[in-house]
Amino acid sequence: MDITKILIFLPIAFSALFPVVNPVGTSILFLNLTGAASSKMRRKIAGKIAVNSLILMVVTLVLGLYILKLFGLSIPVVQLCGGLVLFSMGWHSLNSDADTNEASNKEFIRDDVGSVYERQAFYPFTFPLTVGPGTIATTLTLSAEASKGGVLGIENYLGISIAMVLIGVVIYLSYGYADYIVARLSENLRKVIMRLLNFILLCIGGQITVNGIHAIIMTF
Repeated sequence: MDITKILIFLPIAFSALFPVVNPVGTSILFLNLTGAASSKMRRKIAGKIAVNSLILMVVTLVLGLYILKLFGLSIPVVQLCGGLVLFSMGWHSLNSDADTNEASNKEFIRDDVGSVYERQAFYPFTFPLTVGPGTIATTLTLSAEASKGGVLGIENYLGISIAMVLIGVVIYLSYGYADYIVARLSENLRKVIMRLLNFILLCIGGQITVNGIHAIIMTF
């Protein structure tokens, strides 16, 4: 086994995936969407999201191109649909009443809110919030690069997979402990940041949707 190839692909894959996944920035959005969860519950959900994200990235790396071909799907369609989901999430959060949500969250804590959030661990928390169309497109590109020339480079795939494990660890730490970061902020500043991030999520969803539409138009 050529360790050099692993060491070459590991930093390339990490530097390509990290800004797309953006676990640190997205963690504040995750915190906003799980406002009724306790810190312990949130860390449990964060662990599931990290594992789901890792599995999704690795499966996409190994089988992504074949799965899309099997269902007759294209990356632009994934971008379009994933972008619409993110847009919907951002729009809903942006137009919700923060005070009403806070009261509702306190009410939910008395119920089995953990099971509700756990059911959302894959959709929408893992896909498309954490591992979105951009991450899938990046992973497919890395997969194509790793098997360049039709040669299956085991070392190349191993290097990329290790980078994905590191991304998963950062996702868990960022999501699981986001409340400690936000707790240091004042209530008014926290609300301003949450509103701003919800607007950014809305814009990201819109941009991904536009990219998907543009890519689809360019195929004609």
